[in-house]
Amino acid sequence: MPARIVIVGGGIAGQTLCETLRERDEDVEITLVCAEEHLPYDRVNLSELLVCDEPVEERLGLRPEEWYDDQDVTVLRGRRVERVDVHARSIGLADGETLEYDRLALATGSNALVPPFPGMDLEGVHVYRTPGDCDAIREGARTASKAAVIGGGLLGLEAARGIQAQECPVTVVHLMDRLMERQLDADSAALLLPAMCELGMEVELERETECFLGEERVEGVRFKDSSTLEADLVVVSIGIRPEVSIAETADIDCNRGILVDDRMRTSEDGVVALGECSEHRGTVYGLVAPIYEQARVAADTLLEVEEGSEYHGSIPWARLKVAEVDLVSIGTVNGERSAVSHDQSGRAYRKLVTQDGRAAGAIFMGDTRGTEAVLEAIRTMGEVADPLEWLTEAAAAGPEDLPDEAQVCDCNGVCKSQITAAVVDEGMSSAQEVMKVTRAGTACGSCKPLVKELVSIAGGGDEGPAYLCACRKQTREWLANNIREQGYQAVSEVSDACGTGRECGLCKPALAYLVQELADNHHREEHHARHINERVHGNIQNDGTFSVVPRMHGGVTTPDQLRRIADAAERYEARLVKVTGGQRIDILGIKKQDLPHIWRDIGMPSGHAYGRGIRQVKSCVGTDFCRFGIG
Repeated sequence: MPARIVIVGGGIAGQTLCETLRERDEDVEITLVCAEEHLPYDRVNLSELLVCDEPVEERLGLRPEEWYDDQDVTVLRGRRVERVDVHARSIGLADGETLEYDRLALATGSNALVPPFPGMDLEGVHVYRTPGDCDAIREGARTASKAAVIGGGLLGLEAARGIQAQECPVTVVHLMDRLMERQLDADSAALLLPAMCELGMEVELERETECFLGEERVEGVRFKDSSTLEADLVVVSIGIRPEVSIAETADIDCNRGILVDDRMRTSEDGVVALGECSEHRGTVYGLVAPIYEQARVAADTLLEVEEGSEYHGSIPWARLKVAEVDLVSIGTVNGERSAVSHDQSGRAYRKLVTQDGRAAGAIFMGDTRGTEAVLEAIRTMGEVADPLEWLTEAAAAGPEDLPDEAQVCDCNGVCKSQITAAVVDEGMSSAQEVMKVTRAGTACGSCKPLVKELVSIAGGGDEGPAYLCACRKQTREWLANNIREQGYQAVSEVSDACGTGRECGLCKPALAYLVQELADNHHREEHHARHINERVHGNIQNDGTFSVVPRMHGGVTTPDQLRRIADAAERYEARLVKVTGGQRIDILGIKKQDLPHIWRDIGMPSGHAYGRGIRQVKSCVGTDFCRFGIG
């Protein structure tokens, strides 16, 4: 009888473990218990939700719902685990249901660290950790007059940039004397500060928050020196706390995190832990890269692989995800010896740190050349006789100079030799194919440019057929023939029969168009298969709001229609009203939740400005008025 494995936690760690288990064992029963209502999503890029209010599954979803059906993974959403009984080998859910297991994985992640400041419960005060937090922050930023972000670490700076994207002035308040003090030294932090200020943020360092001011809604921040800062939106981002409460119900040994050994085993038989909730050799890793390595080891342990792999820790590295600032920090930032290349005028900073004559850490800001070579040297503790010379050589090295064992994708543990073998030995010709098979570049995505270069160097680079569904290697022509022959009239019919769109789901809008075209509009519309613009009859903009374009044939309208358009634009706080080149009126800056209401109030059909089938058709007033018009 197949083993029953229950995974508690629907984050990146839980999802990665699901995929790793299924890749290695087709029969084991897998149940994934998610406390949130969403399917597993990419928390690394959570800041994208601060500027765009697309559904989480569309913007950050790791897999579409069909994938779990295909892989025979049972997903329980919105189900919180309250207790673990290791003796009965069962878990108790908040709704009273009990699930039995043979082996258990705890991937419960972490929660935002909430300080005991008076005023934390005021309206307008938020932490930054979940999609719900992002929704609240984004909506608050659109109406707030001034925002404050408490915390100048990686997440705090990303949150501040997201708030600023809503055209809300923001001040970053940080306790320490420099931003990102865990990842940067004093010199690089001194370069980061003006770079963030040039983006329009204000930064206040060495400010200790005492409380938040206000009666019902936050009005400001008071500091320990009695000074204050006005703010009607406050975001607290001062760190994370591993979620260990479930483990504690079973008396599993915990410190800051759930204690695990090199096989990711906890103190209780049959229970492993991984991700941000786990603590290995005194370290809790709040980064995504270690999760993939831990998942491989945890899978071996859960499947009882003899002489399975072991986890020996990870090199901490971080990249600031603010588009205008290119910043990477690897390993330790202070050591026995260091070499620095500093171009203050160009704001380029490169530092290599050594310990006992071996590479131990690095900082790159503005000029990130050689990052992969340095990361490999730090990972292998490579000898460095002259740090400055080594740093210079690393900057000049290209992808072809990387050793075969150099790790290209730190998230998924893919080295250069695997990418080369995929091209040379397996005959793959495109980077897309290589990334699909090796999984390089499919997590945080920062290594995609390097993967493409290595594929080209290995003799690939020919992108091959233009697949409509890249996951299943299905071209438009192949799918069109199947749709014609079988008479499919809905995306779900094609998906069920051919598997199209069931891996990543990105091809569904193109597939919907193909079905509609081949069925000569006698198809069955399915809401889930349409692009967001077509589902809501609005054009999504770069800030997550939408524009709407009422239909005006030939630019002809009436005074009554213009009044309704003007009234609706004011009522729903449109940020811009513009006459388009196609003789229509574009109303921009409308919130997604207001779209049904604005269409109702305008009382006009949509102008079909979302499919982009026909553009810029112009007309004149014709023979009724024009002396030269054509009727």
